[in-house]
Amino acid sequence: MNRFQLLVTVSFLIIPTFISATTDTEQAAKDVCKCLEEPYSEASKALELINNADESGELSKILSSQEELMKIINTSQKCLENLYIKYPEINKDTTLQAEVITITDETCPNPLNEMTFPDRKAIQ
Repeated sequence: MNRFQLLVTVSFLIIPTFISATTDTEQAAKDVCKCLEEPYSEASKALELINNADESGELSKILSSQEELMKIINTSQKCLENLYIKYPEINKDTTLQAEVITITDETCPNPLNEMTFPDRKAIQ
């Protein structure tokens, strides 16, 4: 086998892997977004609870909103665990994981990223 044949053979072996990896990260991000639809919807509701609790200052409302946030975080974590089972190559590669997270953040942003906390000076 000459060098040209070797190069062509290696190219045919490597290029589909890169194409597959790209497709897998895009599909994985779509799968994550689909899985996160309900938790993100609940997160928006929880943000409303938090804002109302902050305004009212009622401890029970604040605790209730924190419980809702914990449920959302747990459900979101489960989505990622399922992703790693479905896409074991992503589970093994932190670069692919970062790519999936970037695509996911662009495609379906986390509503909790919009969360603002009250100014400590205003509280004191």
